[in-house]
Amino acid sequence: MLKVFASIIAVLGFSSVQAYDFPPNVEMNEQVIQALIKAGSNPKKPHPLEHHFYCYSSDCLRSLKTLL
Repeated sequence: MLKVFASIIAVLGFSSVQAYDFPPNVEMNEQVIQALIKAGSNPKKPHPLEHHFYCYSSDCLRSLKTLL
């Protein structure tokens, strides 16, 4: 996952932002997974994920639009 995120950053040209600036939130991820299981969700079933991209310039936003 970290490699994918780093690749996206490299493609979009975030020279001032590094992948290590966004450490994974392992504890929160575990809490979400446990809550899904407790609610009866099948952990082996795919679940939709919400994604966020931060663009600090219009060039960055245009680059992101071409990827989507």
